Amino acid sequence: MARHIATGIDIGVSSIQTMITEWDDASGRMQIRGVGDVHSEGVRRGDIIDIDAAATQLKKSLFQATKMAGTKVSSAFFSYGGASLDSSIARGSLVLPYANGGDITERDVSRVLDASYASIVPHHNKEILHRFPILFRVDKDLITRNPVGITGSRLEAETLFVTALSQQIEHIAACAERVGIAVDDVVASPLAASRAVLSQHKKEVGVMTLDIGAGTVSAAIFEEGVPVSVKTFPIGAQAITHDIAIGLRIGLEEAERQKQEYRNFRGSTKKHIEEIITARAGDIFESVDAHLKKINRDGLLPGGVILAGGGSHLFNIEAMGRDSLKLPVEVARALEESELAEEFDPRFATVAGLCLMAYESDIESGGGMFSGFSQKGGSLLWRWFKAFLP
Repeated sequence: MARHIATGIDIGVSSIQTMITEWDDASGRMQIRGVGDVHSEGVRRGDIIDIDAAATQLKKSLFQATKMAGTKVSSAFFSYGGASLDSSIARGSLVLPYANGGDITERDVSRVLDASYASIVPHHNKEILHRFPILFRVDKDLITRNPVGITGSRLEAETLFVTALSQQIEHIAACAERVGIAVDDVVASPLAASRAVLSQHKKEVGVMTLDIGAGTVSAAIFEEGVPVSVKTFPIGAQAITHDIAIGLRIGLEEAERQKQEYRNFRGSTKKHIEEIITARAGDIFESVDAHLKKINRDGLLPGGVILAGGGSHLFNIEAMGRDSLKLPVEVARALEESELAEEFDPRFATVAGLCLMAYESDIESGGGMFSGFSQKGGSLLWRWFKAFLP
């Protein structure tokens, strides 16, 4: 029997993580076989700025994971959560070739999705990572799911496109090549983290995954089961460390230690650190809230905010988030389909999600109504969306 092995790699600002997993058919769960977690170099605000330095550390992370797993890796799913990660909504329309109205076909849907793609303003330096149809309209009637089989004369679609600088995707590929592995796909970090920690119910009612990394904070907002916005904010938990170092006049390593352990302190030092963390966390949540207001989702996510990434370990971060965003906020827990559910560290949400997506990519045959559209980019996530269509 063939082994179902998947590898996820996250090249972050503070660490480079590798996770090697195996899918167990008997239990229907993902089993962790190896983990690599090393200090990162050559990365700033989620972007690779020194390929040699980043590749050197990636090799170490990969070595740790493969040694633990007892297996070699030839390819992997990578994440990207750098400063250029963004999303936009495009609209397309199609007059259907039915004189008296007719049933919409799969080909009609593919054509209107292609029309939404054609409406995007060209950006020659950007890569489309993913695309998701948010909604359809048939003769101006709103259809939030698959419109195939519905009778109409005009079909419209709104599609979310997730983009990143082409140069950064090329840098990821260059790092992979230097350590001798191929890139299966590049996934937006908050979407990968969401795959590991969000239930389908939360995605349906409205929820946001907030991946608090060292250099950036990235968000994925879901409604009706699909992403409606993906965004990166150029501020992360590392800024808190820097503020503590300046405020207390201590080194960065000591500042990081005190950031993680200050809850056990007493007196003026604890109070000072609390003030620094609260101020900087307030800046982070203020940026997130401004984005929610911009897309008209502030205070309107019943599923709340799910925190992932290293910054989710900050003491009292949930309460700070609730006060700032006026929404339910909780630290991520893994879904039951993963061994991580037993003892989950939200720092590894992204690589765990990448592995789960890899299995879905393996299972999916690749044909069907969206196969032509998906060839323009984002094939994995497009197939993931297909699973939500009735």
